[in-house]
Amino acid sequence: MKKYLLLSCCLASHAYANELEQYCKEIPAVNHKAQQLYSQHQYAKARTQYETAVSYLESCKVNFDNIPQKNIDIAYNNVALTYIKQKDYRKALAWLSIVPNAPQTKTNRALIPKLAPLTYPQGEYWRYAGQAMWNTYTVKTHKKQYKIDFEGLRVGLNSLLGGPNMGEYSYTTPIKNQKTTWTNPDDTSCKIQLQFTQDTLTATTQAQSSDCGFGYGVTADGTYQRVL
Repeated sequence: MKKYLLLSCCLASHAYANELEQYCKEIPAVNHKAQQLYSQHQYAKARTQYETAVSYLESCKVNFDNIPQKNIDIAYNNVALTYIKQKDYRKALAWLSIVPNAPQTKTNRALIPKLAPLTYPQGEYWRYAGQAMWNTYTVKTHKKQYKIDFEGLRVGLNSLLGGPNMGEYSYTTPIKNQKTTWTNPDDTSCKIQLQFTQDTLTATTQAQSSDCGFGYGVTADGTYQRVL
């Protein structure tokens, strides 16, 4: 029985590698299509293609180590440029923040005008998860309080084909002194404090268990950039 299980595992791994290699071969065609759409000023459609390129590039690098980092840096910047063209500057800045020291990033940041700080907490906040996907917090006003929704992802080696692990929570709360804390109703040892600034949200978990009941590897922790 162990022999058959081992054979099955190896066949599955080989099939996965073959499928992923095919995606790697498609990267030039995806970039070409994106460039065509970009030159036609179809920026939203171009962005979808560029995001696909990001996903393929990251997966091929982590699985085969056959992609130069500079190619991935350019891909992030290509996505940012589509947002810049649509004057969606905060989302552009989020993409540029993935590789802040890349030469292209410095050039493209100069295309973004100075943005007025936002003093209210409601909005959308992003933290990069990988493969063109983002962990997100969405904050909306709700009956003189705020409804806060978290959607988290863990992007792993096989996420391109199998999808990421996911976790989420939602609650309604006042926000006092730019802070609020969520307590997991199913595990009161898990508390997540949110700290707001003009342009960021920082989540800090206090928990006896590491995942707070989210999917494997999913965490809310980190600093999120406001994009709306």
